[in-house]
Amino acid sequence: MIYNIDAKNTRKGNSISFSLKKDEGDYDFYYEDENTHEKVNPEVISNNSIREICNNIMLANSPMRTLKPGETTDFKTLTYEGKITCN
Repeated sequence: MIYNIDAKNTRKGNSISFSLKKDEGDYDFYYEDENTHEKVNPEVISNNSIREICNNIMLANSPMRTLKPGETTDFKTLTYEGKITCN
């Protein structure tokens, strides 16, 4: 499954969009590096903004963990708010 994340920084006003993926049977989500196409653990993504968002939305009680294809949910962290859409 693909989880499209669209977020806006509530302090600076800038927006960011990216995707996380989860293969059938995988326990965790991963980020696919744009250049190498390698699976990257979201906790070690080099982009600070994406890593910060991932660290907050991937918590055990996150609504992202229960999303099914076609569903969307809102999220809010200390510095970002946005939507997660599962495809």
